[in-house]
Amino acid sequence: VITCVAFVWFLEKKCDIVVLETGLGGRLDATNVIPAPLAAVICNIGLDHTAILGGTTAKIAGEKAGIIKSGSRVVLYQQSEDAVTDVFRRKCAEVGDRLDTADFAKIRVIGNDVSGQRFDYGKWKNVEIRLLGEHQRKNAAVALETVDALRGAGMRIPDEAVYRGLAATEWPGRFELLRRAPDFIADG
Repeated sequence: VITCVAFVWFLEKKCDIVVLETGLGGRLDATNVIPAPLAAVICNIGLDHTAILGGTTAKIAGEKAGIIKSGSRVVLYQQSEDAVTDVFRRKCAEVGDRLDTADFAKIRVIGNDVSGQRFDYGKWKNVEIRLLGEHQRKNAAVALETVDALRGAGMRIPDEAVYRGLAATEWPGRFELLRRAPDFIADG
């Protein structure tokens, strides 16, 4: 019911694009009733909810791969296990979708302190984010790959909007710098 209410709200608001996050898993999630999305984005696979999704990362990946439908671009967070990546590679081949995997080796850190980070990622130069930690650079790389996938699907997304959006993204209360001199950080 909540998913249906969300779909009606998106329709009423005349959204240009919706980032629709699946709940638990993906294959059997209520959000998976949609037709092929412009991009299906798969984040880092870990051993979460093993009682429901399966006891191995490959089994969990199989559940997550359930959102991949013919006609989508698929963006994958670079996985730490080849077996997990293979699950997505096989599913994309099965439905005829292109798989783009973030390549974290292309991240080159320019600056990093408690107020944020700057880095290059392939053709994206001097990317600024306020979120801290190596994992946030990796998440931003996945977002940049997703922008490229959406562009490949015909969306016009200006570079300036991407840079501005990443620089403005914040996560209140999550290793958030509240004050300088002395530094005061809130992390909940």
